Amino acid sequence: MKQLKTIQKWAFLLFAGVALNFANAQCPGVLIVNEISNGKSGQQEFIELIAAASTDASCASATTVDISNWIIDDNNGFFSGSSAFSDLGISQGHWRLTEDDVWTSFPVGAYLVLFNALDYDASIAAFNNAAFDPNGIYSTDSAVYVAVGFSLAIEKNSSVPAADSLGGDPNYCTSGSYSVANTWSTAGLRNACGGDGIQTRCPGCKIGLGEPSFFHGFSYGSDNAAQTNPNVDFLDAAHISFAPMDTICATGKAFYLSAGTGANAPEVSGNWSVGADSLVSTPGAPNSVANRTFRDNVESLTNTYNRCPAPEVSEVAKGVLIVTEVSNGPSGSCEYVEMIVAACEEDQFAQYVNIQGWILDDNAGTFNRFRDCGSGKSITAGHLRLAYNDVWDSVAVGSIIVVYNYNDNCYNLDTASFNGPDANGVYWEPVGGPVSGVNPNIESSGSYPSSSDCDYCSPSGNVYEPATSWTGKVGLSNSGDGFQVRCPGCNDIETGEPAFYHGLGYGSLSGWLSIAAGSNDLGGPVENYSSSSGIKYVFVGEDEAEAGNAAFWDRESADTAGTPPASLGQVEANFIGGIQFGAFSFPCCTASGESSGKRALNNNTFDEQGFVKNIYPNPTTGRVNFEMEVSARAQFRITDISGRVVVEREVNKETTSMEFDLNGQSRGVYIYQIITNEGVASGKIILE
Repeated sequence: MKQLKTIQKWAFLLFAGVALNFANAQCPGVLIVNEISNGKSGQQEFIELIAAASTDASCASATTVDISNWIIDDNNGFFSGSSAFSDLGISQGHWRLTEDDVWTSFPVGAYLVLFNALDYDASIAAFNNAAFDPNGIYSTDSAVYVAVGFSLAIEKNSSVPAADSLGGDPNYCTSGSYSVANTWSTAGLRNACGGDGIQTRCPGCKIGLGEPSFFHGFSYGSDNAAQTNPNVDFLDAAHISFAPMDTICATGKAFYLSAGTGANAPEVSGNWSVGADSLVSTPGAPNSVANRTFRDNVESLTNTYNRCPAPEVSEVAKGVLIVTEVSNGPSGSCEYVEMIVAACEEDQFAQYVNIQGWILDDNAGTFNRFRDCGSGKSITAGHLRLAYNDVWDSVAVGSIIVVYNYNDNCYNLDTASFNGPDANGVYWEPVGGPVSGVNPNIESSGSYPSSSDCDYCSPSGNVYEPATSWTGKVGLSNSGDGFQVRCPGCNDIETGEPAFYHGLGYGSLSGWLSIAAGSNDLGGPVENYSSSSGIKYVFVGEDEAEAGNAAFWDRESADTAGTPPASLGQVEANFIGGIQFGAFSFPCCTASGESSGKRALNNNTFDEQGFVKNIYPNPTTGRVNFEMEVSARAQFRITDISGRVVVEREVNKETTSMEFDLNGQSRGVYIYQIITNEGVASGKIILE
């Protein structure tokens, strides 16, 4: 008999508080525009920024700052009066710094010089060094030079912001995804007298953050003017107009901060100068005596700045989800799933937990820890997840979540308690509703995984929106299917593939394979019946070891339409009691469901897992050799910089070396990836 209340068996257990430990945070930095140039020929452009520290407490004695995810763009968005219009020097899209170590630990006061890898002034030795470096980066004591078009450390969104005759899209978060910045044109500087400009923006378009706040900028020409920053905590945008008789305008010109040593110097138009690039440009060096002092004041933390908005990091312990009931309804309709919320072993006595980002899906992807997606396995393309919002930020352990098809609610399930629990601690979460609008707490994503692709993380990035369809993401088959929960993944906080945690399969074993619980999950039992129409499966176990055992799942006829099933919103008393009093030791999510961490630029590879041991020769004229070590089956790909796949094959633990011949491919940069359940190794190959 399932009951919601706990029983006295657990009354002797005492709640034990566990202190939260927080790692020392890196100082959050900011980026200030210091010089921009159209080059000696009006083509060989570069942008120079200075990295400064914020006033955050972690910056009290900082020598390095974190500038990862900062946005760099031309004269769009705020510069054009918060709207995008044609003929204002607006290049569609924007750049973003990645999360590589080069950005997460960037020297305070150092110059960041971005230049066009395909069109630069070859007389500048630092540009040559960066352009021929395998990572497209060259560093000195005071500057970091980045060859845009070669370096994997800078990426682009080609879609937004945009300008067209209808006004375009001035926003940064509305569409598109990020890929390697293989072109300079994303931020090309206009030579015309109308002018252009460069701006820096705070990290944005991430979980917990909206549009990236404008931080600082500089513009030139007749189409623009000095601008007051709508964000009062940051710097205004300075501006220089051309002299009336200047017919050359921006061609071959450099614009640079030449005066002012205080923190606000970059926002004062009078502190900026313009001159012929060949005479005044100083990429990676001070523009003047005053500019050297300004830079020194930044390095010494005399000049510091307000920090950008940061995602709110929950101080609530991380929780887990356990599947407790699955039903495909009385006639293949009125489907629902039920889960219980629990604390995991890192803080098993927690009373409230954070379950944001948990993945909910039918039996697709790697339910069975194999790459076993394929036709005939009732795989519905895409998946659901719990939204990153306050509803799931702090949930009482022992709470029950029921997710169901709002558009086929024959049991008249509660549609009013989706933003919090009802009196019995049950969250009723309709997909496709409620009446007042789509439920914002349950989101869905695209076509991953599918019967042809087991991955959950789209190579183009996952876009989540409130789920409008149950059958299009979870629909439970009457012949055989399943339901699973996965750790958070495919987002800006937990970037890797979401690790399988718990699930139930039903139907013929020819379609499903049960798996025993592992050290990082609760397993996936399978109820093996040839017919599963009009059935519900109910967990009746009493401890954590039984959740992965099919013997503790009852197979019953689905309830008839009309009233909510008596079993729904209920869990065995001993099981819920053990959860509420911390008696069970549930595994926490593993690294594959957590953040993959900061990727380091090292030996041409971003390889936290150590899959790739060596690549040679690189650069290559055709043949390239890989030495590797993987512990399970993995997918190996080589793509060109536009994303076109040129090599794809499956590897396994017996694969220790491979040789590929890229002869016949166009010269340029190629990206390789080794994708496993443990993580992803990726890097660059240069074909000469």
